[in-house]
Amino acid sequence: MTKHFTIINYKLRQLLYTILLILLTSCGGNLTRKESELLRQLDDSIAARPAIEQRKEADLQRLKNLSRSQHGDVARYSVYDRLFAAYINYEIDSAMQYARLKLDLARDSGNDSLICDALLDKMNAMSATGVYVEAVDTYESIDTTLLSPSQKWQYFNQTYGLFSALMSQKGVPVSADKYLQIKVSALRRLYEMRDTASLDGLFMTASLAAVGEGDARHSIIKIQHNLEHNDSLTIHHRAILYYIQSHLYGIVGDDDRAFSTMIHSAICDISTPVREHKSLYELAAMLYSRGDIERAYRYIDTSLDDLFKTKAYLQMQSIEEIMPTIAGAYRAKKENDRRRMNILLALISVVSVLAVGACYFFYREKRKVDASRRVLEEINRRLSLANAQLNESDHVKELYVGQYINMCSSYLSRVDKYRTHLLSIARSKSVDALLSALKSRSFVTSELQDFYQSFDESFLAIYPNFVHELNMLISEESRFNEDNCKTLNTELRVFALIRLGITDSTKIAEFLRRSVSTIYNYRVKMRNSALCQRDQFEEKVKSIGKTEL
Repeated sequence: MTKHFTIINYKLRQLLYTILLILLTSCGGNLTRKESELLRQLDDSIAARPAIEQRKEADLQRLKNLSRSQHGDVARYSVYDRLFAAYINYEIDSAMQYARLKLDLARDSGNDSLICDALLDKMNAMSATGVYVEAVDTYESIDTTLLSPSQKWQYFNQTYGLFSALMSQKGVPVSADKYLQIKVSALRRLYEMRDTASLDGLFMTASLAAVGEGDARHSIIKIQHNLEHNDSLTIHHRAILYYIQSHLYGIVGDDDRAFSTMIHSAICDISTPVREHKSLYELAAMLYSRGDIERAYRYIDTSLDDLFKTKAYLQMQSIEEIMPTIAGAYRAKKENDRRRMNILLALISVVSVLAVGACYFFYREKRKVDASRRVLEEINRRLSLANAQLNESDHVKELYVGQYINMCSSYLSRVDKYRTHLLSIARSKSVDALLSALKSRSFVTSELQDFYQSFDESFLAIYPNFVHELNMLISEESRFNEDNCKTLNTELRVFALIRLGITDSTKIAEFLRRSVSTIYNYRVKMRNSALCQRDQFEEKVKSIGKTEL
Protein backbone atom coordinates (compact mmCIF):
# COMPACT_ATOMS: atom_id res chain seq x y z
CA MET A 1 0.00 0.00 0.00
CA THR A 2 1.31 3.41 -1.05
CA LYS A 3 0.46 4.83 1.91
CA HIS A 4 10.23 16.17 22.64
CA PHE A 5 8.09 18.66 21.88
CA THR A 6 5.92 18.66 25.06
CA ILE A 7 3.34 21.36 25.70
CA ILE A 8 3.40 22.05 29.41
CA ASN A 9 0.17 23.96 29.63
CA TYR A 10 -2.87 21.65 29.58
CA LYS A 11 -5.12 24.09 27.71
CA LEU A 12 -2.57 24.52 24.91
CA ARG A 13 -2.29 20.76 24.52
CA GLN A 14 -6.08 20.41 24.38
CA LEU A 15 -6.29 23.11 21.70
CA LEU A 16 -3.78 21.28 19.50
CA TYR A 17 -5.65 18.01 19.95
CA THR A 18 -8.88 19.70 18.90
CA ILE A 19 -7.28 21.11 15.72
CA LEU A 20 -5.90 17.70 14.74
CA LEU A 21 -9.25 16.03 15.44
CA ILE A 22 -11.03 18.51 13.14
CA LEU A 23 -8.47 17.84 10.38
CA LEU A 24 -8.70 14.06 10.70
CA THR A 25 -12.50 14.15 10.76
CA SER A 26 -12.61 16.21 7.59
CA CYS A 27 -10.35 13.67 5.82
CA GLY A 28 -12.18 10.54 6.96
CA GLY A 29 -14.49 8.41 4.84
CA ASN A 30 -17.63 6.40 5.58
CA LEU A 31 -16.11 2.98 4.96
CA THR A 32 -16.92 -0.07 7.06
CA ARG A 33 -14.14 -2.06 8.66
CA LYS A 34 -14.50 -4.82 6.05
CA GLU A 35 -14.36 -2.32 3.16
CA SER A 36 -11.30 -0.63 4.67
CA GLU A 37 -9.58 -4.00 5.01
CA LEU A 38 -10.40 -4.93 1.40
CA LEU A 39 -9.06 -1.59 0.15
CA ARG A 40 -5.92 -2.13 2.20
CA GLN A 41 -5.47 -5.52 0.48
CA LEU A 42 -5.98 -3.86 -2.90
CA ASP A 43 -3.42 -1.16 -2.08
CA ASP A 44 -0.99 -3.89 -1.00
CA SER A 45 -1.58 -5.72 -4.30
CA ILE A 46 -0.95 -2.52 -6.28
CA ALA A 47 2.24 -1.91 -4.29
CA ALA A 48 3.34 -5.50 -5.04
CA ARG A 49 2.67 -5.21 -8.78
CA PRO A 50 6.35 -4.86 -9.79
CA ALA A 51 7.08 -8.27 -8.25
CA ILE A 52 3.88 -9.79 -9.70
CA GLU A 53 4.66 -8.47 -13.19
CA GLN A 54 8.25 -9.63 -12.87
CA ARG A 55 7.01 -13.20 -12.28
CA LYS A 56 4.65 -12.91 -15.28
CA GLU A 57 7.46 -11.63 -17.49
CA ALA A 58 9.58 -14.60 -16.40
CA ASP A 59 6.72 -16.98 -17.34
CA LEU A 60 6.35 -15.25 -20.71
CA GLN A 61 10.07 -15.56 -21.35
CA ARG A 62 9.94 -19.30 -20.58
CA LEU A 63 7.13 -19.71 -23.13
CA LYS A 64 9.12 -17.78 -25.73
CA ASN A 65 12.14 -20.00 -25.10
CA LEU A 66 9.88 -23.04 -25.38
CA SER A 67 8.48 -21.83 -28.73
CA ARG A 68 12.00 -21.63 -30.17
CA SER A 69 12.71 -25.20 -29.12
CA GLN A 70 9.61 -26.65 -30.87
CA HIS A 71 10.13 -28.23 -34.29
CA GLY A 72 6.65 -29.22 -35.45
CA ASP A 73 4.14 -26.58 -36.63
CA VAL A 74 1.39 -27.94 -34.40
CA ALA A 75 3.66 -27.92 -31.33
CA ARG A 76 4.84 -24.38 -32.07
CA TYR A 77 1.24 -23.31 -32.72
CA SER A 78 0.26 -24.62 -29.26
CA VAL A 79 2.95 -22.51 -27.57
CA TYR A 80 1.95 -19.44 -29.63
CA ASP A 81 -1.62 -20.00 -28.50
CA ARG A 82 -0.50 -19.95 -24.87
CA LEU A 83 1.51 -16.78 -25.47
CA PHE A 84 -1.50 -15.10 -27.11
CA ALA A 85 -3.71 -15.99 -24.11
CA ALA A 86 -1.07 -14.63 -21.72
CA TYR A 87 -0.67 -11.36 -23.64
CA ILE A 88 -4.27 -10.54 -24.71
CA ASN A 89 -5.16 -8.75 -21.46
CA TYR A 90 -1.59 -7.69 -20.70
CA GLU A 91 0.04 -6.27 -23.85
CA ILE A 92 -2.19 -6.33 -26.93
CA ASP A 93 0.55 -5.50 -29.47
CA SER A 94 2.38 -8.68 -28.46
CA ALA A 95 -0.91 -10.61 -28.51
CA MET A 96 -1.48 -9.33 -32.07
CA GLN A 97 2.00 -10.51 -33.06
CA TYR A 98 1.31 -14.05 -31.81
CA ALA A 99 -2.15 -14.09 -33.40
CA ARG A 100 -0.48 -13.40 -36.78
CA LEU A 101 2.21 -16.03 -36.13
CA LYS A 102 -0.57 -18.49 -35.33
CA LEU A 103 -2.38 -17.58 -38.54
CA ASP A 104 0.78 -18.07 -40.64
CA LEU A 105 1.41 -21.51 -39.12
CA ALA A 106 -2.26 -22.48 -39.49
CA ARG A 107 -2.34 -21.52 -43.16
CA ASP A 108 0.94 -23.37 -43.81
CA SER A 109 -0.54 -26.46 -42.21
CA GLY A 110 -3.84 -26.14 -44.15
CA ASN A 111 -5.75 -27.04 -40.95
CA ASP A 112 -9.14 -25.27 -41.14
CA SER A 113 -9.74 -25.55 -37.40
CA LEU A 114 -6.40 -23.87 -36.61
CA ILE A 115 -7.05 -21.18 -39.26
CA CYS A 116 -10.43 -20.35 -37.69
CA ASP A 117 -8.87 -20.29 -34.21
CA ALA A 118 -6.12 -17.92 -35.37
CA LEU A 119 -8.62 -15.63 -37.15
CA LEU A 120 -10.74 -15.44 -33.99
CA ASP A 121 -7.67 -14.43 -31.95
CA LYS A 122 -6.74 -11.81 -34.56
CA MET A 123 -10.29 -10.42 -34.53
CA ASN A 124 -10.17 -10.28 -30.70
CA ALA A 125 -6.87 -8.38 -30.69
CA MET A 126 -7.94 -5.95 -33.46
CA SER A 127 -11.16 -5.16 -31.64
CA ALA A 128 -9.35 -4.53 -28.34
CA THR A 129 -6.87 -2.12 -29.95
CA GLY A 130 -9.59 -0.22 -31.81
CA VAL A 131 -8.43 -1.26 -35.28
CA TYR A 132 -12.05 -1.76 -36.25
CA VAL A 133 -11.73 -1.81 -40.05
CA GLU A 134 -9.29 -4.74 -39.99
CA ALA A 135 -11.30 -6.36 -37.19
CA VAL A 136 -14.46 -6.25 -39.35
CA ASP A 137 -12.50 -7.57 -42.36
CA THR A 138 -11.29 -10.47 -40.24
CA TYR A 139 -14.84 -11.05 -38.97
CA GLU A 140 -16.12 -11.25 -42.54
CA SER A 141 -13.33 -13.61 -43.63
CA ILE A 142 -14.30 -16.29 -41.12
CA ASP A 143 -16.25 -19.22 -42.58
CA THR A 144 -18.70 -20.03 -39.78
CA THR A 145 -19.45 -23.45 -41.29
CA LEU A 146 -15.91 -24.54 -40.35
CA LEU A 147 -16.20 -23.50 -36.69
CA SER A 148 -16.40 -26.03 -33.89
CA PRO A 149 -19.08 -25.49 -31.18
CA SER A 150 -16.58 -23.85 -28.82
CA GLN A 151 -15.26 -21.70 -31.67
CA LYS A 152 -18.81 -20.63 -32.55
CA TRP A 153 -19.35 -19.49 -28.99
CA GLN A 154 -16.11 -17.50 -29.20
CA TYR A 155 -17.07 -16.12 -32.60
CA PHE A 156 -20.47 -14.79 -31.55
CA ASN A 157 -19.11 -13.54 -28.25
CA GLN A 158 -16.40 -11.54 -30.07
CA THR A 159 -18.89 -10.39 -32.72
CA TYR A 160 -21.11 -9.00 -29.98
CA GLY A 161 -18.17 -7.22 -28.39
CA LEU A 162 -16.83 -5.82 -31.71
CA PHE A 163 -20.12 -4.33 -32.91
CA SER A 164 -20.98 -3.04 -29.43
CA ALA A 165 -17.67 -1.18 -29.53
CA LEU A 166 -18.37 0.14 -33.02
CA MET A 167 -21.75 1.49 -31.95
CA SER A 168 -20.17 3.25 -28.93
CA GLN A 169 -17.91 5.31 -31.20
CA LYS A 170 -18.72 8.94 -31.90
CA GLY A 171 -19.65 9.71 -35.50
CA VAL A 172 -20.82 6.16 -36.27
CA PRO A 173 -21.68 5.94 -40.02
CA VAL A 174 -25.09 5.20 -41.48
CA SER A 175 -24.37 1.50 -41.07
CA ALA A 176 -25.26 1.79 -37.36
CA ASP A 177 -28.52 -0.05 -37.96
CA LYS A 178 -26.61 -2.86 -39.61
CA TYR A 179 -24.21 -3.01 -36.66
CA LEU A 180 -27.16 -3.19 -34.29
CA GLN A 181 -28.68 -6.08 -36.22
CA ILE A 182 -25.38 -8.00 -36.15
CA LYS A 183 -24.99 -7.30 -32.45
CA VAL A 184 -28.53 -8.44 -31.58
CA SER A 185 -28.17 -11.51 -33.80
CA ALA A 186 -24.90 -12.48 -32.07
CA LEU A 187 -26.50 -12.05 -28.66
CA ARG A 188 -29.44 -14.19 -29.71
CA ARG A 189 -27.15 -16.96 -30.94
CA LEU A 190 -25.16 -16.82 -27.73
CA TYR A 191 -28.36 -17.14 -25.72
CA GLU A 192 -29.43 -20.15 -27.81
CA MET A 193 -26.03 -21.83 -27.47
CA ARG A 194 -25.55 -21.22 -23.77
CA ASP A 195 -24.93 -24.19 -21.51
CA THR A 196 -26.05 -23.07 -18.04
CA ALA A 197 -23.93 -25.78 -16.45
CA SER A 198 -20.69 -24.44 -17.96
CA LEU A 199 -18.65 -21.45 -16.89
CA ASP A 200 -19.25 -19.71 -20.24
CA GLY A 201 -22.98 -20.29 -19.77
CA LEU A 202 -22.79 -18.74 -16.32
CA PHE A 203 -20.93 -15.73 -17.75
CA MET A 204 -23.59 -15.37 -20.43
CA THR A 205 -26.61 -15.73 -18.12
CA ALA A 206 -25.15 -13.40 -15.52
CA SER A 207 -24.10 -10.83 -18.14
CA LEU A 208 -27.65 -10.78 -19.54
CA ALA A 209 -29.04 -10.36 -16.04
CA ALA A 210 -26.59 -7.48 -15.50
CA VAL A 211 -28.18 -5.62 -18.44
CA GLY A 212 -31.70 -6.36 -17.25
CA GLU A 213 -32.30 -9.57 -19.25
CA GLY A 214 -32.71 -12.15 -16.53
CA ASP A 215 -33.06 -12.83 -12.80
CA ALA A 216 -30.31 -10.83 -11.10
CA ARG A 217 -30.77 -12.40 -7.65
CA HIS A 218 -30.63 -15.94 -9.06
CA SER A 219 -27.44 -15.07 -10.96
CA ILE A 220 -25.90 -13.61 -7.78
CA ILE A 221 -26.52 -16.90 -5.97
CA LYS A 222 -25.12 -18.96 -8.87
CA ILE A 223 -21.98 -16.82 -9.04
CA GLN A 224 -21.49 -17.01 -5.27
CA HIS A 225 -21.85 -20.79 -5.37
CA ASN A 226 -19.16 -21.04 -8.06
CA LEU A 227 -16.85 -18.64 -6.18
CA GLU A 228 -17.15 -20.76 -3.03
CA HIS A 229 -17.18 -24.29 -4.47
CA ASN A 230 -15.62 -24.32 -7.95
CA ASP A 231 -11.95 -25.16 -7.36
CA SER A 232 -11.17 -24.99 -11.09
CA LEU A 233 -11.71 -21.22 -11.24
CA THR A 234 -8.59 -19.25 -12.10
CA ILE A 235 -7.91 -15.84 -10.55
CA HIS A 236 -8.93 -14.28 -13.89
CA HIS A 237 -12.23 -16.17 -13.84
CA ARG A 238 -12.86 -14.94 -10.30
CA ALA A 239 -12.14 -11.36 -11.37
CA ILE A 240 -14.81 -11.64 -14.11
CA LEU A 241 -17.37 -13.27 -11.79
CA TYR A 242 -16.82 -10.69 -9.06
CA TYR A 243 -17.16 -7.93 -11.67
CA ILE A 244 -20.48 -9.26 -13.01
CA GLN A 245 -21.73 -9.92 -9.47
CA SER A 246 -20.95 -6.33 -8.51
CA HIS A 247 -23.17 -5.06 -11.32
CA LEU A 248 -25.91 -7.50 -10.29
CA TYR A 249 -25.78 -6.19 -6.72
CA GLY A 250 -26.16 -2.70 -8.18
CA ILE A 251 -29.30 -3.81 -10.04
CA VAL A 252 -30.91 -5.19 -6.86
CA GLY A 253 -30.01 -1.99 -4.99
CA ASP A 254 -27.34 -3.44 -2.65
CA ASP A 255 -24.73 -0.74 -3.20
CA ASP A 256 -22.52 -1.78 -0.28
CA ARG A 257 -22.09 -5.33 -1.61
CA ALA A 258 -21.65 -3.98 -5.12
CA PHE A 259 -18.79 -1.85 -3.77
CA SER A 260 -17.05 -4.61 -1.77
CA THR A 261 -17.47 -7.13 -4.63
CA MET A 262 -15.89 -4.70 -7.09
CA ILE A 263 -12.91 -4.42 -4.73
CA HIS A 264 -12.58 -8.23 -4.85
CA SER A 265 -12.61 -8.09 -8.66
CA ALA A 266 -9.91 -5.41 -8.71
CA ILE A 267 -7.72 -7.42 -6.30
CA CYS A 268 -7.98 -10.46 -8.59
CA ASP A 269 -7.22 -8.37 -11.71
CA ILE A 270 -4.13 -6.83 -10.11
CA SER A 271 -2.95 -10.22 -8.81
CA THR A 272 -3.32 -12.08 -12.15
CA PRO A 273 -1.89 -9.67 -13.41
CA VAL A 274 -3.84 -8.14 -16.30
CA ARG A 275 -3.63 -4.58 -17.58
CA GLU A 276 -6.89 -4.47 -19.51
CA HIS A 277 -9.37 -4.36 -16.66
CA LYS A 278 -12.58 -2.50 -15.91
CA SER A 279 -12.85 -3.20 -12.20
CA LEU A 280 -10.26 -0.69 -11.00
CA TYR A 281 -11.57 2.36 -12.85
CA GLU A 282 -15.20 1.48 -12.07
CA LEU A 283 -14.16 1.12 -8.44
CA ALA A 284 -12.62 4.58 -8.75
CA ALA A 285 -16.01 5.93 -9.83
CA MET A 286 -17.64 4.28 -6.78
CA LEU A 287 -15.01 5.79 -4.47
CA TYR A 288 -15.59 9.18 -6.05
CA SER A 289 -19.31 8.95 -5.30
CA ARG A 290 -18.43 8.03 -1.71
CA GLY A 291 -16.17 11.05 -1.32
CA ASP A 292 -12.79 9.28 -1.31
CA ILE A 293 -11.37 11.55 -4.03
CA GLU A 294 -7.69 10.87 -3.43
CA ARG A 295 -7.97 7.08 -3.66
CA ALA A 296 -10.32 7.38 -6.65
CA TYR A 297 -7.75 9.53 -8.46
CA ARG A 298 -4.95 7.13 -7.62
CA TYR A 299 -6.90 4.10 -8.90
CA ILE A 300 -8.04 5.71 -12.14
CA ASP A 301 -4.51 6.97 -12.76
CA THR A 302 -3.26 3.38 -12.31
CA SER A 303 -5.93 2.12 -14.72
CA LEU A 304 -5.01 4.69 -17.33
CA ASP A 305 -1.33 3.83 -17.04
CA ASP A 306 -2.17 0.13 -17.51
CA LEU A 307 -4.27 0.80 -20.58
CA PHE A 308 -1.51 2.89 -22.15
CA LYS A 309 0.88 -0.01 -21.62
CA THR A 310 -1.51 -2.58 -23.05
CA LYS A 311 -2.86 -0.20 -25.77
CA ALA A 312 -6.48 -1.13 -25.08
CA TYR A 313 -7.92 1.99 -26.70
CA LEU A 314 -11.56 0.93 -26.32
CA GLN A 315 -11.17 0.88 -22.55
CA MET A 316 -9.41 4.25 -22.65
CA GLN A 317 -12.57 5.85 -23.99
CA SER A 318 -14.47 4.67 -20.91
CA ILE A 319 -11.81 6.12 -18.61
CA GLU A 320 -11.71 9.38 -20.53
CA GLU A 321 -15.39 9.93 -19.70
CA ILE A 322 -14.84 9.89 -15.94
CA MET A 323 -11.17 10.95 -15.69
CA PRO A 324 -11.80 14.73 -16.05
CA THR A 325 -14.47 14.62 -13.33
CA ILE A 326 -12.28 12.74 -10.85
CA ALA A 327 -9.17 14.74 -11.77
CA GLY A 328 -11.08 18.01 -11.29
CA ALA A 329 -12.41 16.85 -7.94
CA TYR A 330 -8.92 15.69 -6.97
CA ARG A 331 -7.44 19.10 -7.79
CA ALA A 332 -10.25 20.81 -5.87
CA LYS A 333 -9.63 18.52 -2.90
CA LYS A 334 -5.91 19.22 -2.98
CA GLU A 335 -6.60 22.95 -3.08
CA ASN A 336 -9.03 22.59 -0.19
CA ASP A 337 -6.48 20.49 1.70
CA ARG A 338 -3.87 23.17 1.03
CA ARG A 339 -6.15 25.86 2.44
CA ARG A 340 -6.92 23.72 5.49
CA MET A 341 -3.22 23.04 5.93
CA ASN A 342 -2.46 26.76 5.79
CA ILE A 343 -5.13 27.41 8.43
CA LEU A 344 -3.75 24.56 10.52
CA LEU A 345 -0.21 25.87 10.18
CA ALA A 346 -1.39 29.33 11.23
CA LEU A 347 -3.15 27.89 14.27
CA ILE A 348 -0.13 25.76 15.12
CA SER A 349 2.06 28.86 14.80
CA VAL A 350 -0.17 30.69 17.28
CA VAL A 351 -0.12 27.69 19.61
CA SER A 352 3.66 27.46 19.21
CA VAL A 353 4.11 31.14 20.13
CA LEU A 354 1.91 30.65 23.19
CA ALA A 355 3.79 27.47 24.05
CA VAL A 356 7.16 29.23 23.70
CA GLY A 357 5.90 32.04 25.94
CA ALA A 358 4.66 29.54 28.49
CA CYS A 359 7.93 27.64 28.32
CA TYR A 360 9.91 30.87 28.82
CA PHE A 361 7.77 31.79 31.84
CA PHE A 362 8.14 28.36 33.39
CA TYR A 363 11.85 28.30 32.55
CA ARG A 364 12.39 31.63 34.28
CA GLU A 365 10.47 30.51 37.35
CA LYS A 366 12.29 27.19 37.32
CA ARG A 367 15.65 28.99 37.33
CA LYS A 368 14.59 30.92 40.41
CA VAL A 369 13.46 27.74 42.13
CA ASP A 370 16.67 25.95 41.10
CA ALA A 371 18.79 28.82 42.44
CA SER A 372 16.93 28.74 45.78
CA ARG A 373 17.26 24.96 45.93
CA ARG A 374 21.01 25.15 45.25
CA VAL A 375 21.43 27.67 48.10
CA LEU A 376 19.48 25.41 50.45
CA GLU A 377 21.46 22.38 49.31
CA GLU A 378 24.75 24.20 49.95
CA ILE A 379 23.57 25.29 53.40
CA ASN A 380 22.47 21.74 54.19
CA ARG A 381 25.75 20.37 52.89
CA ARG A 382 27.78 22.71 55.07
CA LEU A 383 25.63 21.97 58.10
CA SER A 384 25.95 18.24 57.47
CA LEU A 385 29.72 18.58 57.06
CA ALA A 386 30.03 20.65 60.20
CA ASN A 387 27.90 18.16 62.08
CA ALA A 388 29.99 15.26 60.78
CA GLN A 389 33.20 17.06 61.76
CA LEU A 390 31.80 17.79 65.21
CA ASN A 391 30.82 14.17 65.58
CA GLU A 392 34.25 13.11 64.41
CA SER A 393 35.92 15.57 66.78
CA ASP A 394 33.80 14.35 69.67
CA HIS A 395 34.63 10.76 68.76
CA VAL A 396 38.36 11.52 68.64
CA LYS A 397 38.21 13.39 71.92
CA GLU A 398 36.37 10.52 73.56
CA LEU A 399 38.93 8.02 72.34
CA TYR A 400 41.91 10.15 73.35
CA VAL A 401 40.47 11.06 76.74
CA GLY A 402 39.90 7.41 77.46
CA GLN A 403 43.36 6.50 76.20
CA TYR A 404 44.90 9.38 78.18
CA ILE A 405 43.23 8.24 81.41
CA ASN A 406 44.42 4.66 80.82
CA MET A 407 47.97 5.82 80.05
CA CYS A 408 48.09 8.08 83.11
CA SER A 409 46.78 5.36 85.36
CA SER A 410 49.26 2.85 83.93
CA TYR A 411 52.13 5.34 84.15
CA LEU A 412 51.38 6.14 87.82
CA SER A 413 51.33 2.44 88.59
CA ARG A 414 54.70 1.88 86.89
CA VAL A 415 56.25 4.95 88.60
CA ASP A 416 55.05 3.67 91.96
CA LYS A 417 56.46 0.23 91.15
CA TYR A 418 59.78 1.84 90.12
CA ARG A 419 59.79 3.86 93.36
CA THR A 420 59.31 0.65 95.39
CA HIS A 421 62.13 -0.97 93.44
CA LEU A 422 64.51 1.91 94.24
CA LEU A 423 63.45 1.87 97.92
CA SER A 424 64.25 -1.84 98.07
CA ILE A 425 67.72 -1.21 96.59
CA ALA A 426 68.33 1.60 99.07
CA ARG A 427 67.47 -0.64 102.02
CA SER A 428 69.26 -3.79 101.00
CA LYS A 429 72.20 -2.59 98.97
CA SER A 430 74.83 0.08 98.95
CA VAL A 431 74.54 3.66 97.84
CA ASP A 432 76.56 2.78 94.73
CA ALA A 433 73.93 0.27 93.67
CA LEU A 434 71.23 2.89 94.13
CA LEU A 435 73.21 5.44 92.09
CA SER A 436 73.76 2.88 89.35
CA ALA A 437 70.02 2.14 89.16
CA LEU A 438 69.23 5.86 89.00
CA LYS A 439 71.76 6.41 86.19
CA SER A 440 70.30 3.60 84.02
CA ARG A 441 67.97 4.68 81.10
CA SER A 442 66.36 1.30 80.66
CA PHE A 443 63.26 2.34 82.58
CA VAL A 444 62.79 5.48 80.46
CA THR A 445 63.50 3.59 77.23
CA SER A 446 61.00 0.89 78.11
CA GLU A 447 58.39 3.47 79.06
CA LEU A 448 58.93 5.36 75.80
CA GLN A 449 58.49 2.17 73.77
CA ASP A 450 55.29 1.38 75.63
CA PHE A 451 54.11 4.96 75.18
CA TYR A 452 54.77 4.97 71.42
CA GLN A 453 53.14 1.53 71.07
CA SER A 454 50.08 2.84 72.88
CA PHE A 455 50.08 6.01 70.73
CA ASP A 456 50.31 3.99 67.51
CA GLU A 457 47.48 1.68 68.50
CA SER A 458 45.24 4.57 69.57
CA PHE A 459 45.95 6.61 66.43
CA LEU A 460 45.44 3.69 64.03
CA ALA A 461 42.23 2.75 65.81
CA ILE A 462 40.89 6.20 64.94
CA TYR A 463 42.45 6.43 61.43
CA PRO A 464 42.90 2.82 60.23
CA ASN A 465 43.62 3.90 56.62
CA PHE A 466 46.10 6.62 57.56
CA VAL A 467 49.16 4.97 55.96
CA HIS A 468 47.30 4.10 52.76
CA GLU A 469 45.84 7.60 52.35
CA LEU A 470 49.21 9.19 53.08
CA ASN A 471 50.77 7.00 50.37
CA MET A 472 48.18 8.30 47.93
CA LEU A 473 49.54 11.84 48.52
CA ILE A 474 53.20 11.04 47.71
CA SER A 475 55.15 9.56 44.82
CA GLU A 476 55.45 5.79 44.50
CA GLU A 477 59.15 5.57 45.40
CA SER A 478 58.56 7.43 48.68
CA ARG A 479 55.61 5.38 49.88
CA PHE A 480 55.58 3.40 53.18
CA ASN A 481 55.03 -0.32 53.63
CA GLU A 482 51.37 -1.00 54.39
CA ASP A 483 51.84 -4.62 55.50
CA ASN A 484 52.40 -3.75 59.18
CA CYS A 485 49.17 -1.98 60.11
CA LYS A 486 49.72 -1.97 63.93
CA THR A 487 52.74 0.31 64.45
CA LEU A 488 54.19 3.50 62.98
CA ASN A 489 57.81 4.47 62.44
CA THR A 490 59.19 7.84 63.55
CA GLU A 491 58.55 9.48 60.15
CA LEU A 492 54.92 8.32 60.13
CA ARG A 493 54.50 9.54 63.74
CA VAL A 494 55.58 13.03 62.63
CA PHE A 495 52.67 13.19 60.19
CA ALA A 496 50.31 11.45 62.61
CA LEU A 497 50.95 14.35 65.02
CA ILE A 498 50.40 16.84 62.16
CA ARG A 499 47.07 15.06 61.46
CA LEU A 500 46.18 15.62 65.14
CA GLY A 501 46.88 19.34 64.76
CA ILE A 502 50.42 19.50 66.28
CA THR A 503 52.39 21.35 63.61
CA ASP A 504 55.16 22.99 65.65
CA SER A 505 58.42 21.16 64.88
CA THR A 506 59.79 21.87 68.40
CA LYS A 507 56.79 20.25 70.07
CA ILE A 508 56.96 17.30 67.65
CA ALA A 509 60.72 16.92 68.40
CA GLU A 510 60.09 16.93 72.17
CA PHE A 511 57.29 14.37 71.78
CA LEU A 512 59.39 12.00 69.65
CA ARG A 513 62.71 12.61 71.44
CA ARG A 514 64.33 13.79 68.21
CA SER A 515 66.15 16.94 67.22
CA VAL A 516 64.26 19.81 65.62
CA SER A 517 66.45 19.56 62.50
CA THR A 518 65.57 15.87 62.12
CA ILE A 519 61.88 16.67 62.28
CA TYR A 520 62.36 19.51 59.77
CA ASN A 521 64.20 17.21 57.36
CA TYR A 522 61.35 14.66 57.56
CA ARG A 523 58.81 17.31 56.71
CA VAL A 524 60.85 18.73 53.79
CA LYS A 525 61.45 15.26 52.36
CA MET A 526 57.75 14.45 52.37
CA ARG A 527 56.77 17.79 50.84
CA ASN A 528 59.27 17.17 48.02
CA SER A 529 57.69 13.78 47.24
CA ALA A 530 54.12 15.13 47.31
CA LEU A 531 51.96 14.64 44.24
CA CYS A 532 50.13 17.91 44.92
CA GLN A 533 51.51 21.43 45.45
CA ARG A 534 54.19 21.40 48.18
CA ASP A 535 52.48 24.10 50.23
CA GLN A 536 49.21 22.14 50.15
CA PHE A 537 50.65 18.81 51.28
CA GLU A 538 50.31 19.15 55.04
CA GLU A 539 46.81 20.61 54.69
CA LYS A 540 45.82 17.44 52.81
CA VAL A 541 47.44 15.35 55.57
CA LYS A 542 45.24 17.14 58.09
CA SER A 543 42.17 16.09 56.01
CA ILE A 544 42.97 12.35 56.08
CA GLY A 545 40.04 10.38 57.47
CA LYS A 546 37.63 13.33 57.48
CA THR A 547 34.02 12.70 56.44
CA GLU A 548 33.23 14.26 53.03
CA LEU A 549 29.70 15.08 51.76
